[in-house]
Amino acid sequence: MLAVMNRSESDLRQAIVMSPHELNDCDATGWTALHLSVRWPTGALILIEAGADVDFVGYSGGMSFLDLVLEAGSVELLRILGEADYSFVEESNSSQWDCLRNIGCYCRESAPNNPRRILCELSAEKMMMAQLLVNFIAKRRQRLCDLAFEKVPGSVLAPLLPMKADEPYIVDEKASELVLELTSRGITVPLPLNPGEKGQTGYHAIGGRPELAEILWKAGFRDVNGRDSFNMTPLSYCHLEYLLRFIGWCSGKGFVLNLDVEQDRAWYGGNADKLDEFRPGQTLATKSIYGKLVELGGRKELYTSPRRIFVDYLVSSEADRRIAQKIFAANSTDGCKCACSTSGCTTRTFLFKGFDYVRGRSASSVLTTCDLMELYSDLKDVCNTLDAAEYLRLITFEKLELTHTCCRPRLASFSEHPLIYHWGLRVAPNRVFRLSRAMGRSEIEEIRDEEAADLQKLAELLAEFEAKVVELDLSIPDFISRYWEPRMEQVLRENEGSLDMEALREMGVKVYSHGETADLEGGHSHTWRQAFVWTLHLLSNSDHARDLYARARFNTPHKIHPIPTPTSLGPHDLLLKTAVASLCHTDSMVTAGRMGTPLACTASHEGTGTVITTGASVPTHDFAPGDRVMAGLPRSRCGQCADCRGPDKLKHYCANVKGYVGVTLDGAFAEYMVVDARESSRIPDGVAWETAAPLACAGVTVWGGLMRADLKVGETVALVGAGGGLGHLGCRFAKALGLRVVGIEAREEGLQLAKECGADVVVDARRGDEAVVEEVQRVTEGRGADATLNLSDAETAAGVACKVTKMHGLMVQIAQPPSVSIPMEQFIFRDIRVHGSLLASRTDAQRMLDLVAAEKISVKTNPFFGLRQVPDLIALAQSGRMAGKGVLVVDEREEAGVRGRLGIGS
Repeated sequence: MLAVMNRSESDLRQAIVMSPHELNDCDATGWTALHLSVRWPTGALILIEAGADVDFVGYSGGMSFLDLVLEAGSVELLRILGEADYSFVEESNSSQWDCLRNIGCYCRESAPNNPRRILCELSAEKMMMAQLLVNFIAKRRQRLCDLAFEKVPGSVLAPLLPMKADEPYIVDEKASELVLELTSRGITVPLPLNPGEKGQTGYHAIGGRPELAEILWKAGFRDVNGRDSFNMTPLSYCHLEYLLRFIGWCSGKGFVLNLDVEQDRAWYGGNADKLDEFRPGQTLATKSIYGKLVELGGRKELYTSPRRIFVDYLVSSEADRRIAQKIFAANSTDGCKCACSTSGCTTRTFLFKGFDYVRGRSASSVLTTCDLMELYSDLKDVCNTLDAAEYLRLITFEKLELTHTCCRPRLASFSEHPLIYHWGLRVAPNRVFRLSRAMGRSEIEEIRDEEAADLQKLAELLAEFEAKVVELDLSIPDFISRYWEPRMEQVLRENEGSLDMEALREMGVKVYSHGETADLEGGHSHTWRQAFVWTLHLLSNSDHARDLYARARFNTPHKIHPIPTPTSLGPHDLLLKTAVASLCHTDSMVTAGRMGTPLACTASHEGTGTVITTGASVPTHDFAPGDRVMAGLPRSRCGQCADCRGPDKLKHYCANVKGYVGVTLDGAFAEYMVVDARESSRIPDGVAWETAAPLACAGVTVWGGLMRADLKVGETVALVGAGGGLGHLGCRFAKALGLRVVGIEAREEGLQLAKECGADVVVDARRGDEAVVEEVQRVTEGRGADATLNLSDAETAAGVACKVTKMHGLMVQIAQPPSVSIPMEQFIFRDIRVHGSLLASRTDAQRMLDLVAAEKISVKTNPFFGLRQVPDLIALAQSGRMAGKGVLVVDEREEAGVRGRLGIGS
């Protein structure tokens, strides 16, 4: 390595002869001599010829030699690698074209007045590297074809090698299939000829950069519409700022921008043989264009940027403007039957679907109707023939919460696309939109029957808006803010709680008029309650009820519905009037259908409330009407199994329990709720509602983990995920118990919160796993934490939690990801014990509340008021910007007190 740093050719050759076994040794930063030679091509060539491991990834920065070459922009070193027949496939599941993609990745800059890093133009050196790389891969593809022609019958090769006599053609989309055909015949394919397993083409890798597309075209690559192993075309991978330019480049090569969805369905339905596959004249895949429009509409950061979305961002030339006009003025539809459009979805409605989809998720606290109208105005500048009625229909449809029966945008799941390159960066797929299929006729008719009244209301409102736009003579943005918004609020208030009361009576449900009360057992009374449920709440098992209250679905927005207050309690039940409820990470798992929840179900398993009445077997010294209660999650244990008959710390593990409040049974986002007295705890004086609610699950869960750890005063506990809802409580509890706390967190908000909650040391997990382990070892004098609680769902979190724990120590797994991965060495060579933990016993929960009262422990909360603010609460939680816990004040009588304690205005 010294010879490399001194750039001495003679010393390097002598060192290789004297110590060939040290050729691939690492220095203290984790790099080999080859890594250090990236600025010295002569030395790199000597090392490669001597057998240096080009594929070795240094653990400092996690970069291979090829990564460094691309980052440095060294044309000479790339030529050395190519001439040395380097494979350019760094991982088993990667592609040779990843190198071409990475050339663009290393070319980013911050735009003026815009903090978002964007792709900049390629330098001359980068263009030379791209040209060199494409030529290397083209030659290897030709060698692959030569091998195939030599070893495989021509009849087998015909579908894989559609050679054209009048134009060049280099196999690309079918290259992976060609390798499979060869290997299936027992023919060894040299590693440099293997394109990788992704099935991607060069056009997939360039992100729509026209200058790179031109290099590919001149080299003979023609698979502009090729599909990768995920059935995605290059247009799907196109960076938005290059979208129109790439379409323009394709048009210049003879490809046709035809928005005929039926032809597109043939392409994506596997009937591509009906099209002229590799020749100009083929249509660019419409499904990809629609997907990009949804992505553009849902790009929330564009609405916070001073740049105008179309004029300054997408349209960079007059040629771009003409293409944009062709796309957005097109009246071609997909023919779907949905009330969100008059005759099917157009390119414009797909754009606005993207906006509404993101606004309904984590961006709802950012994107508003004003943003939507700015988008409309900006689009109108590009395409001035737009009809405002189309947008009024779509936003009114969304406001009425009607069901889409057309294809709907959704985010790609991990199984659909485990890793996607987006904006030139290698990122997780949570920003990649896919489009679901439209519903079948019978399903559409069923939904239309169920929503007939709301569909009629939609038609009436649209007719009203059409007349009012003319009458008021307002611009569309002004019309939206001055008439549409207040009118829609009025409509929603009118619809609130409206049900077919006669139908309810026919089903045997006793219906009370507004304010009328009904007697409960014990002389108490109730009225109808509102509940925030995952879907429409079925009031009986009759077919009539099923038809009236429709279908339960996961992954759909929560809605408010009136449901009857429970009148029949089990012997150990408590009827509570809900005061404050809280949102937990588990709620997202319920919404996703991961918890076996029978629909419909009222949300929230973190609740508090006042006892209204008690079951017959509840001792009066435990609970009485008027007591303040923190709800327990399990309800109706069997009382007979080994866990129920065992010690108190095991009773909540009963496998025969009836269910869990807010998970499989109705929960706390309702005016009244039913809980089990045997699992619930009395809230001590001095503990506020908004403090107790998050403790019902988050609090007892992390408290139970600390009890499992069984640490002594002065010992060290590490918390992975220390700044989250559970983590910040863990910090406070651990300090109150006299423990030393090491907080590990990856979010800026979380790091700050962990410090505020008393963590003695806070470690930034964004520095990488090894840096985290080193820091924990340093602050514990080389021992590690006595015990660690893992509160994070991150893929590597459990492994890190074990690594920061001392030899023979305990790691308590509390987070609930689909699977937990821990390196074997932690069990075998370090003797780390791993213990799961679920909630805590009732005794431990009461001890926790008593400690909270005695130590005046507070919970970091984000308050919301009234059931109608549940969507805002969920949006904040999904945004990743929430520090602490989100709580909802359900009982309006408690609102003034909560606001006063938290120091917030009305």
